[in-house]
Amino acid sequence: KMYAEDMEVKMGRTPHRLYLFNHAPNTGAEVVFYQGKNNNNAYVHPNKFPWVNLNLDPNGSVLMENQHHSMYYMGFDWLASVVSYNLKKYPGEIDKNLVNDGSISWNGYDCYKITINNPKFSYINYTVGAGESLESISKKNFISEYMIQENNPKAPSGFKETIKAGTVLKIPSDYAKKTILYIDKKTMLPVGQFVSDDKGLFEQYEFHNLQVNPVIKEEEFSSSYKEYKF
Repeated sequence: KMYAEDMEVKMGRTPHRLYLFNHAPNTGAEVVFYQGKNNNNAYVHPNKFPWVNLNLDPNGSVLMENQHHSMYYMGFDWLASVVSYNLKKYPGEIDKNLVNDGSISWNGYDCYKITINNPKFSYINYTVGAGESLESISKKNFISEYMIQENNPKAPSGFKETIKAGTVLKIPSDYAKKTILYIDKKTMLPVGQFVSDDKGLFEQYEFHNLQVNPVIKEEEFSSSYKEYKF
């Protein structure tokens, strides 16, 4: 089942910091996260029961409900790493697997449409090493934690939870079987991302009104900022 979410996001990359305003499904909810502060918890105004602000782990069950990624992955860095890793992994197949479908107008952006096919996408056995978790395995192999969890019913519910060494998991060989990217010609950033696995569409991200390197005041990454309702 696909879940849709619509958010306004302000983001700083170093250190990783975020302000999120949810338009749907939980209209009015707000989140502030500043890596290295507040014990690395997100400060959340849920705008619903229990009607109090909460400090929540970005990787915890509440904020990760129906999510493929935690807020640590927001932005374009993880996608860039995945694409770069796979291009290096299959160097002799780039010409036939990566296709520039030409220029296209998409969501008001003048874009290049790039299709990346991976006919070698499959599921393989992986033996868990000491101290490994779904998160560490995914980062090591540039694959999706959620996809590992989905294919291993007995896997931990938490992405950071340590898995017993020697456990054999069924993991995807790569992040995706097919990826379609709409690259904005002005910024050269992927404003549309459609990722498919062996079953079909796995995840979809759309970016509207994207502003690159705007001036964002530090206080805008604080719950005390005058325009927020914490």
